[in-house]
Amino acid sequence: MRAKYLLSLAVLAAIGLALGGCAWLFAPQLEAVLSADPTKGEAPLSVEFDLSGSSGPITSYSLSFGDDSDPATGTDVDTTVVHTYDDPGTYQAELVVQDARGNMSTASVSITVVPEDEEEPEEPTASLSLTKLENGEVEFHVQGWAAEDKNLVAWTLYFDHPEDEPSTGEEDLEAESIDETVLHTYDEAGEYTAKLVVEDEDGLEATATTTFTVTLAETEITSFEVTDADAGEGTEEEPYELTVGQAYEFEFTAAPGAGREIAEWRLAFGDGTYLGETGLSEDSPFTITRTHTYTQTDSYVAVATVWDDADNSASEEIHIEAD
Repeated sequence: MRAKYLLSLAVLAAIGLALGGCAWLFAPQLEAVLSADPTKGEAPLSVEFDLSGSSGPITSYSLSFGDDSDPATGTDVDTTVVHTYDDPGTYQAELVVQDARGNMSTASVSITVVPEDEEEPEEPTASLSLTKLENGEVEFHVQGWAAEDKNLVAWTLYFDHPEDEPSTGEEDLEAESIDETVLHTYDEAGEYTAKLVVEDEDGLEATATTTFTVTLAETEITSFEVTDADAGEGTEEEPYELTVGQAYEFEFTAAPGAGREIAEWRLAFGDGTYLGETGLSEDSPFTITRTHTYTQTDSYVAVATVWDDADNSASEEIHIEAD
């Protein structure tokens, strides 16, 4: 029994030593993180490098700046390193962190240094304005100008940004400026943003946007009356006064909605009789005039109704006293 006990202790000790030797397997993952501020500027450019995002069992680090200068080294990554780049150019700064077993992780950041007082390329400019017309039609005024000694090569007008479809424009230009008028009809009411993009020969772009609301005319009856009534206004309070047995002229005018055609009309006189017509394609306002005679003394409501090709309808009524 004592021999087994001693053997167990020996096995446990061996396992402990083995696990102790493999403790690195359970250590946090080594990760290098490097950021810089600024990453672009005029020479001489002073850059502050931040290493503090790095993690894991780090025992040392080395930060090289990509300009043949000596790297910065140390053991504490919770610090910042400042380095000055004297000459214009693009540099790749690289951080290497290492643990006690020699494992390494790297991170890098690009630094761009431009000559002092270097002028940025002058960009083109764009202008977009509009005039809202009737029935969803909008007239856009498109303008663009290239920088001095440059040419515009393309322009695009997006009618419904950010969807950016549909659109119109022109490519393969060689012009110092553009000045165009573009007509577009919107089929649905709502708020829209149009966007103009102009591009010059260097690939530089300029944009202009304008936001507006489109309201579309709906199919409607604009007037309805008895043109030769004896008296009255046709309202419930002041109905038209007509004489039984006498013919009177009923007249209404209808207008289709934006992009629509009136396909059918009906004129009901309120006494069980009506007139109408189907199979129409009226794309502009039109007037219907018909005569009718009431044969009995009573109160009537005459109704004029139209339907368009999208099955939208509009109605108007007039009140009548026949005596």
